[in-house]
Amino acid sequence: MLFLASDDASFITGAAIVVDGGLTAKTGLPDMLALIEGRRAVAQAMIREAPSSST
Repeated sequence: MLFLASDDASFITGAAIVVDGGLTAKTGLPDMLALIEGRRAVAQAMIREAPSSST
């Protein structure tokens, strides 16, 4: 993060830089399918728990 705030970072353009404390470097790319399924399960649980809006 300190580098990105420095003047030297002005040479970096159009790059996606992951700042995750080394998690990606240690574990490799995240399992995107597991992330999507996990988010879907959370969303479905939220829908089930939401009070119905009957008028």
